[in-house]
Amino acid sequence: MRAGTLAPIAPEQFLVNIISLCVFPFAARPIIMVALGLDAKGFERFIAQRREALPPFVARALRP
Repeated sequence: MRAGTLAPIAPEQFLVNIISLCVFPFAARPIIMVALGLDAKGFERFIAQRREALPPFVARALRP
């Protein structure tokens, strides 16, 4: 952050954001499945896609 290569964010906020991005889909699984029209296999595919999508999402969020 000091070098200007990362957006300023409090460490505790960053930690809660990461936890939320990872835990929420499981906590809200029934809602997500209905909203996206997924069965159990579809939800597993969604989670697999999310594993790929989250790292670049977080990297973009940290850019200044």
